[in-house]
Amino acid sequence: MRKNSVLWLSLLAFPLFGYAQEQAQGVITLETAKAVGEELSVTTFCTSINEPVIIDWGDGVEKSYTIDPNGWGYEQEQTEAIKGQTIKIKGNIKCLRCNEQQLTSFSAEGLTSITELDISENQITEVDLCEMPELVDFDMSKNKLTALTLTGMPKLEDLNLSYNEIDSHELYISSLAENLVELNVSSNKLVTLNLNAFSNLEYFYASNNPDLTTVVFYDGSTKLRIIDMSDCYIMHFYGISLPNLSQLLLSNNALLDWEVGDYPNLTSLSVIGNQLTSIDVTKYPKLYQFSCSNNRLSSLNLSNNQELITLMCSDNELTALDLSVNTEISTLDVANNNLAKLDITMLGNIQELNISGNPLRRIDLTNAYYLQAFEATDTQCDYFYFNYVSPSGTLEKIDIRNNPRMTSDALSMMYKTMPAHADSWSSEPTLLIEGSNGEHSDTDYVTSSDMQWKVDVEGDGTAQNAETDVTINATLTDGTVHVEGQTGGNLLNDGVYDFPKYTTGNGAFAIAQWQAPYYQALASVSDKANVGVPICIFAEPAEGYKFKSVTVNGEEIAEDWFVVTGPSTIEVNFTLADKSISFTTDKAGRTMQFSLASDEPNATVQIDWGNGSRQETVIGNSGMTWIDGTSAGETITIYGDVAYANFESYELPNTDLIDNEITSIDLSKNDGLRELCVYGNPLTSLDVTNQKSLVYLDCAACYELTELDIAENTQLVYLDCHGNKIGNLDLSNCSGLVELIAFNNELTEIDFGNNPELMSVKLTNNKLTSLDVSNLAKLEELEANGNMLAEVDVENNGNLVSLSLGDNDLTSLDLSTNTKLQSLSFNDNAIHSIDLSMLRELGSINCGGNGMTACELDDFYWNLPEFPYDEDEITGTTLTVQTGEEETPNDARNADSFIATNKGWIVNITGNASGCDEAYITVIPSVNGSIALTDVDGNPVESGDKVKKNSPISVTATPDDTYELDAITLNGERIDGTEFTIARASEISALFKKLGGIDSVDLEGVSINGGNQEIVVFADTESKVEVYNLQGANVFAGNESGELRVPVASGVYAVRVSNGQGTMVKVVAVK
Repeated sequence: MRKNSVLWLSLLAFPLFGYAQEQAQGVITLETAKAVGEELSVTTFCTSINEPVIIDWGDGVEKSYTIDPNGWGYEQEQTEAIKGQTIKIKGNIKCLRCNEQQLTSFSAEGLTSITELDISENQITEVDLCEMPELVDFDMSKNKLTALTLTGMPKLEDLNLSYNEIDSHELYISSLAENLVELNVSSNKLVTLNLNAFSNLEYFYASNNPDLTTVVFYDGSTKLRIIDMSDCYIMHFYGISLPNLSQLLLSNNALLDWEVGDYPNLTSLSVIGNQLTSIDVTKYPKLYQFSCSNNRLSSLNLSNNQELITLMCSDNELTALDLSVNTEISTLDVANNNLAKLDITMLGNIQELNISGNPLRRIDLTNAYYLQAFEATDTQCDYFYFNYVSPSGTLEKIDIRNNPRMTSDALSMMYKTMPAHADSWSSEPTLLIEGSNGEHSDTDYVTSSDMQWKVDVEGDGTAQNAETDVTINATLTDGTVHVEGQTGGNLLNDGVYDFPKYTTGNGAFAIAQWQAPYYQALASVSDKANVGVPICIFAEPAEGYKFKSVTVNGEEIAEDWFVVTGPSTIEVNFTLADKSISFTTDKAGRTMQFSLASDEPNATVQIDWGNGSRQETVIGNSGMTWIDGTSAGETITIYGDVAYANFESYELPNTDLIDNEITSIDLSKNDGLRELCVYGNPLTSLDVTNQKSLVYLDCAACYELTELDIAENTQLVYLDCHGNKIGNLDLSNCSGLVELIAFNNELTEIDFGNNPELMSVKLTNNKLTSLDVSNLAKLEELEANGNMLAEVDVENNGNLVSLSLGDNDLTSLDLSTNTKLQSLSFNDNAIHSIDLSMLRELGSINCGGNGMTACELDDFYWNLPEFPYDEDEITGTTLTVQTGEEETPNDARNADSFIATNKGWIVNITGNASGCDEAYITVIPSVNGSIALTDVDGNPVESGDKVKKNSPISVTATPDDTYELDAITLNGERIDGTEFTIARASEISALFKKLGGIDSVDLEGVSINGGNQEIVVFADTESKVEVYNLQGANVFAGNESGELRVPVASGVYAVRVSNGQGTMVKVVAVK
């Protein structure tokens, strides 16, 4: 009974299992270019060993394979001779690899379980893909795809599309953005690529896309680690934040500049083969591989790259290279630059060194113990010394071809300093000397069975370092120079010597030469030396001097090791020690920017950014050279002939302005400054007492400077010390000072008794109670706002153009001699009356806050000069009388601002003329008659008098002979009768006409206006135009139509226009 039950259950289960298997079964169709009968291999398996893989090899017959998904790779590979060129694979496929099978197309459906798909290295031109929800790795590299769209692969992490022909416009992979980790699109035809949404991307490879110009990455990605876009056409790589980027490969592109990005974990950077003229790698402290060969770099700052192991910077324009902090370098290629000096003595790990193609006279291999390969072709070296290289046989290759200064004697010496060859089985030459004059050198020694080097040129051995005469141009003394340390030829044989001392200008020295046979010991040189063997100078410069060079037979050699080739005269030269400027900043790692210049063209300066390494740069004398860098320590030192220095700082976030945060500066070792700017740095003291040639000094906005001693700066022309806490400033020795800017300090007094050249003085916001500028005849600008001045005498300052004395205690101000003034401020004082009528060039006034009544303001307005400029060209206020913030405001709202505006001034407050019971009246002289005014009491009223407002004034008109009164005008309007009243400042005039003449009327199409030194008349029909001055003289007459501009001097004129309509007469004022 039990056996039947089990059988029944099995029969029930079988169709269910078969149904599930059919549902999960996928189909892959492959087309191949292989001929029928050729073998085709495919590696594949399903999710379980219990699920068969079914393959139709091209004849419609399906073969079933049981494959263990956990088995060995060779066990999973199926190979058969194909029966047709269409192969189908079915099953619940988990993995398919079909490489190098000449596939031409690929299609799939129902692959719901596949996680790995590799169809690389085929000839596929198109694919027909289904959704693959479990796919993780997909490799379609090395095919012939020109377009690709991928969707339905939400778990895809690794996509390889390299070596196809895909165009940017035919690649659609945005659906993969969420999970893709690695993308390889190298060797395609891409132009641009936007990966901004690919926030989980870690590895990106796009090399060899020759038209690729731009790739956009997710700014701030913490996942991206490798970017390889070598051999493309990238013109600019945007410096975004990629905090975990470790490799950035941009070789052979079109980069013209370098934008510093935030890559704190970058370890490998390659920009070989671009057009860069500069690159800043100081922000990448973890860099251990840096390749920048084949660019146009003139300098490299590696002061913050202490982990550097490999440096490739050949084929640039470097004139200097400081490696003093890069002590871990083991591979260095500086070939084909313009290096005249190169110090590698700190590179104790150097293994591979290439210095070819540089004008070097010497390379010091003192610490090159582990050297394995050395290339120095096409240099100016005349010897090489290898005694410090490990004798245990690590050196494998020496290439010193084409060194024209080398001699056979120098080569014979060199061979005796070389270790035995490291690889005795080499069949190729290992010591290359062709072109270095080695035909007579002793190659037998170096090619012996003990040494085992193979040479490309054999020497005959006749060059044996013969002795020659030498003359030392110096004075031999009884003293000695003590020498010890690593001078014994190798690391195991240090030497201790006391050599005879010679003296010469500005220093002393000893001279010694290495001794045969192996040149590991030194002996003093007096009158004899061996040719081709290095001679050493041990210098003792006088205080303030340093060793400069050796002169041999008139040739100056800037080295302390050299060789002679025959009888020689030797001189040792010293020079002044380097001038320097040093300053401190608040921390290492600060971004810094400053500018320098010299009195000499193309001057070389060296900058130590705080770690002992000196970076060379060239500055000129025709303009400031801007220098950018990062502090590696808190003290930065600039060595060299700097005459102009700008260290300005700006604490302005989100701008391009740099905050250097200099906390102290030492100028004691450079006394040649002509200009110095330390603006905006938190200095508490500044010593410029040794700067006798200083012309320009800007120490403004340091905020904490309490004193400034400029007694020794007698050449000073410009001084800006504003924004500090200086209480005393002695200018007595600065007789040539032209401009002083000292506002916002704590000065209580200042003496200008010996500063006759001053043209500009700014002393706003100090604590001055008196100010004597009587000696400053050339003064053009004076600002002394915000002090406690009760009086200021500017009678002797006839050249003043701008005067600002606001916020003081002034009660009066006499400007009668200051007729050149153009700008005047005396706001917030207690000045109630001032006459400015003589200041005909004045164009800007601020008089607010003086507590003027409306009547006093009216008087002030009345005494203003005519505004001197064209009102149409002025924007904004020209006369400020109230701002609303004064302690004692002027009563501007109730004053009569018309008085000022009638003179052309633009007043910032329009007054209503209600604040004073009197108003000014102006009598405009009439033509062909006169008028007289009397008040209600019969008292005569003259032009410029004040009269009671709204009080009757009578007019008596007296025409000239043959004339009669035509009209009386008030403010340009005709009045009836001969009596009027005024409510504000007004102008009264009379018009006279010939007896029996035609009354003046307004003519249609005619306008008459006064302008700036001209009268403008417009008549749309031909009219007779006559212009008369106040004396009745005719200054213009003529028949005109259209616009007529009659040039006249300032004053009042009567204009008559006559045509067929009648006669129009108008009195106009001209500025």
